[in-house]
Amino acid sequence: KRGLHVFVPLGPGHTHDQALSFAQAVTGAIAARFPDQATTERSLNRRRGRLYLDAFQNGRLKTMVAPYSIRPVEGAPVSTPLEWDEVDDHLDPGKFNIRTVPGRLRERGDLFAPALAGKQRLPEFKP
Repeated sequence: KRGLHVFVPLGPGHTHDQALSFAQAVTGAIAARFPDQATTERSLNRRRGRLYLDAFQNGRLKTMVAPYSIRPVEGAPVSTPLEWDEVDDHLDPGKFNIRTVPGRLRERGDLFAPALAGKQRLPEFKP
């Protein structure tokens, strides 16, 4: 409803531990670079209004809404892949809904398709 999921399309052969280590390194680096805006702190009370970066969403038994899923809330918003230039202060998730997304798909195509054909290799991170 309010969050963004960033997908990194990976080639085959990565382990869960490698993907999680990469996600933790990236979220940690972002939180360190922008400490007034972002945090990896899970506790709501300790976030103090900062954006929560959740590397642990990458795990067994974790759930997330699949791309193009209709959310069961008023307005029928749809989980919609975005281009980076759409992620700005004017982003309104409500404008992506059951009525608008079919036209968006016709106009822009399936923005999630490249994630399904990923061939990237993760860099090695040494803590």
